[in-house]
Amino acid sequence: MARRWRGAIALVLAGIPYLLWQVILAATFGHVGAQGSQGNFTLPFVGIGAVIADAGRNSLRGALIHQGSILAVVVLVVATLVVALVQVRRRYDIVSGGLLAHGLAALFAAPAIWVAYTSAARVFGGIYPLTVFGFAQQRGRMFYLLVVANVLLTLFTFIRLIAISPTLPYYVTP
Repeated sequence: MARRWRGAIALVLAGIPYLLWQVILAATFGHVGAQGSQGNFTLPFVGIGAVIADAGRNSLRGALIHQGSILAVVVLVVATLVVALVQVRRRYDIVSGGLLAHGLAALFAAPAIWVAYTSAARVFGGIYPLTVFGFAQQRGRMFYLLVVANVLLTLFTFIRLIAISPTLPYYVTP
């Protein structure tokens, strides 16, 4: 139990340099850096809701072509968040903590991140190697399923690029 608290305290302490930087920015420029952002973080599920709404306005083929990979990333991110919460509750480690951080950030990501074809996979790209590291470390069924989902997302992306919509200039990289 003490080890869990030490890990949690270390994680909180890691945010102190960021907070100090925000204080420096506020003293120098009169506002913190987060206020100057492009609004990439918002209320939870707003960005994910935008992707689902966009997919709902298209035909099934259109949704597969335009939002298919992104919807798959949504499912993967939410599944990763669930696995990370279960793992952190059992025993905190850096891999589960990283997955939890990525998953939570994804929930708060704005529509601009989720709707753009390459943004979601790029912004939350840390999930892919962390799931593999988690599986290598714990060999659990939940991590195995996430790794399988990563492989299926990769295959879907390539199939979509080659067979479904080869003329579209954008793609989601798993």
